[in-house]
Amino acid sequence: MRLIEADDYPLLRTLEHLCYYGDDSKREAVSGKMPNTLVPGEIFGSGKASGAHGLKKWQAQMVKRGYSLTVDGRYGPATEKAAKNLQRLAGIAQDGKIGPDTFYAAYVLPVQ
Repeated sequence: MRLIEADDYPLLRTLEHLCYYGDDSKREAVSGKMPNTLVPGEIFGSGKASGAHGLKKWQAQMVKRGYSLTVDGRYGPATEKAAKNLQRLAGIAQDGKIGPDTFYAAYVLPVQ
């Protein structure tokens, strides 16, 4: 797949802030479980029905790759484990954070 065919990475990327999907309590982290002031339109729903739009797309792409994930837009242990495995296969830092490199790897890395 060409990179142009991948979904755009939806989170804020500026010199001051590089937002990512993760379960940290940092301002740049987006878990899908609560609103984030840096990316207010990214979260849908509220409470247990909340999630992050872009994370839901990434999870759906990972399911296409053969991972067993719930496509709910919420960052939890299964999403973190899938992210770390994909990062290992892509040869990037295995921190479990889904930033641009990990997001695009789900689309462009050959399935093994």
